[in-house]
Amino acid sequence: MGRWWRGVAAMVAALALGGAGLAQDAADGFPLDEPLWPADAAATPLGIAMRPAGWQAGDAMVVLAPSTAWPPGLRDRLAQALSGAGAAVVDLNPPFARLQAVVAALRGDAGVLVVLGPEGVAPVAEGVTVSIALDMARPLVRPGAPPPSSEAWPVRGRMLCDLLAATLRLEAPEAWVAHCAAGVVALRGAE
Repeated sequence: MGRWWRGVAAMVAALALGGAGLAQDAADGFPLDEPLWPADAAATPLGIAMRPAGWQAGDAMVVLAPSTAWPPGLRDRLAQALSGAGAAVVDLNPPFARLQAVVAALRGDAGVLVVLGPEGVAPVAEGVTVSIALDMARPLVRPGAPPPSSEAWPVRGRMLCDLLAATLRLEAPEAWVAHCAAGVVALRGAE
């Protein structure tokens, strides 16, 4: 099993307290940032990949879909919370059309691959475990292909929903988390 959710309970608790204690730097193991370059070397970077200390192929990866609809600061909070929980985070630059190509390229590196979009942007990409539009009232969840059973996805999916709700700073997160959790475990082809 990947080490994606190591420390999630502490992260959720810290987020519920307004993010206290989340600041990390390179010495504390904050992610290694590396630009993702397209095949055309003259082009601009596709985005930034942030891999936490100890991350290795087969661990979880979360892609933040490119959009101008992200609320101020949310992408940064998500990147910090998710990388703090052990996931690699890929923050894509627009245009949205790049999403499928980047996901296809990353698919072989991730045990669990999640795509997140802001409210009203429902990312759809083949080969992901789940895509979630982070609507404040109720997440829009698009189940994908189930990960290997060794990933313990039903448990980790619920933990992901808890972490997302804490990061969104919802006033009444219980219904949001329940809807999110029901969606993330309802994977296509799951038995």
